[in-house]
Amino acid sequence: MELTTVFLLWVLLLDKTAFNRADFQKNAEDIKSEGEIKEYSEAIIQKVLEEFNVLREEIASMRDTQHLMQNELVVFKEKLSVSLEQGKKMEQDNLKLRLENENLIKQIENISLDKNSPNEHLRHVEMTKRSTLSSSAGPSTTSPVAFYAVMNGNDIANIHNSQVLVYDNIHVNSLNAYNKHNGKFTAPVKGIYVFFANVLTFLGKKLEALIVRNCVNFCNIYAGDGTGYGSGSNMAVVALEVGDVVWVKVHVHDPGVHLDGPWTSFSGFLLYDTSEHWIHVEP
Repeated sequence: MELTTVFLLWVLLLDKTAFNRADFQKNAEDIKSEGEIKEYSEAIIQKVLEEFNVLREEIASMRDTQHLMQNELVVFKEKLSVSLEQGKKMEQDNLKLRLENENLIKQIENISLDKNSPNEHLRHVEMTKRSTLSSSAGPSTTSPVAFYAVMNGNDIANIHNSQVLVYDNIHVNSLNAYNKHNGKFTAPVKGIYVFFANVLTFLGKKLEALIVRNCVNFCNIYAGDGTGYGSGSNMAVVALEVGDVVWVKVHVHDPGVHLDGPWTSFSGFLLYDTSEHWIHVEP
């Protein structure tokens, strides 16, 4: 009887399983022997184990599902991070394209202005300060640029350092690029130029001169002889921009030096041009 009582108490604790408590009580009352109790107990235990195994499998499945969801969450976070980076890059690219578009619009506007006034940029060349002509009225790029001038007077005195030598007797001066009043040549076109200068001093006196471009020396000349007339000359090849100015000036000299004008000359010409922008210098 004690075994039967224990069994009945144990059965009453199984109300959480799939078995019905009333069925257990009814079946327990029909059990008469300990053998039947043992057999019935084993059946109950087997059923509980089966339910437990099912529950364990469900828990394992839930854990697998949870692990899979965690992996998917990690992948989603990575994709979200990539999407945010791509969005940021697209925003930067959009800003860059917008700035480039604004720059193109400005360039188109500038081109339109240039078409309306093709020589406007020439008027702002600081070195020329000369009037300009339209491209339709100006010379073609095949027009020659050349000049040749000497000094008037056989005895030119009162020479001083840094003095600009003015060659006021012009023999050739295409496009009026050389100014006989100030002795300066203004480049009417961008290109490669050749310049030649000669100086003749009187007996026993020496003089050094410079050919300069925009106040920068690029060629030296030495003239002088202790026993007779001294002639010095030099030639230079130089690249000029539109509006660059070239002239000859005195560097140093002996006191009382005199120059022989007809033998003191300055000349130059365009070797080849590298631009189609021309200006006309008023005489």
